[in-house]
Amino acid sequence: MPATTSKSGGITAMSSKEPTMDKGSITCALHRLLAAKHSEDVYIPECKSGPTWGNGRLMIFDGWAMVKSYAHPAMIGYEVKSHRNDFLQDEKWPGYLPFCNQLYFVCPDESVISKSEVPEQCGLYVASKNFSMLYLKKKAPRREVEIPTDFFCYILFSRARIGEELKTGSNVERMRQWLAEKDEKKQIGHDVAWKLRHLMAAKIRETVEENRTLKNEMEGLKELKRVCEKLGVNPLWLGDIEFKVEEKLREFKSGFNRDFFNDLGATINQVGRLSEMLETIKQKLEIKGE
Repeated sequence: MPATTSKSGGITAMSSKEPTMDKGSITCALHRLLAAKHSEDVYIPECKSGPTWGNGRLMIFDGWAMVKSYAHPAMIGYEVKSHRNDFLQDEKWPGYLPFCNQLYFVCPDESVISKSEVPEQCGLYVASKNFSMLYLKKKAPRREVEIPTDFFCYILFSRARIGEELKTGSNVERMRQWLAEKDEKKQIGHDVAWKLRHLMAAKIRETVEENRTLKNEMEGLKELKRVCEKLGVNPLWLGDIEFKVEEKLREFKSGFNRDFFNDLGATINQVGRLSEMLETIKQKLEIKGE
């Protein structure tokens, strides 16, 4: 059935709601809306999670799509619920999470599933009253998952119509190319991460060495400050610090300062005067003795 996009942005299918619709008709109508939504993408209804044989945990999506984007491919899973009991009794939905980046429930209206009931890992689409449009009621969070290779092999081996797709130019070819580039992109990611780790490690070592050098220089400056203060020189007075240091060095070059020599001169003079006094007393005693 042809499909169009409405002015409000919803995905529409050119059909009208019958007066009464059974469960099967509702399910088919919802599947048509999903197919219309992904008409330019890879869309597979009733999509298995891998090969049937030897797969003890086989899951079957009601719908699975791969959005057409090499830079940001998105794998989206859909669970169609035509009646409320389908949703209430569904305990298998967590098993779909490893096979898609986003998982959505799709239902005819919010009497089947309300927004508040949707698990936090999932989203919700609801059909319009005449089943001509899908409305997004809750956006599913994007999860980064490593989807098993067996899942893509199943799609290529069991669901791809190779001859027709090669003629028309090919959703399958896009998937093949994406698979072929997957390992290469993964290796590029590892190489970039390795290079960044080594660059960061080198930068950290350089920073540590700079910090060590600065610490040693600070210790030297502290010692210089201590010596300057001991010499009576303020290290912050840059204008006369050189003169004062040279002056102190001259004073201490011989091991003594100017005050010492002044004191020493005064002492020598006092000793000289004392010697003259003693000589005078000696002469006077000799005269008396005669």
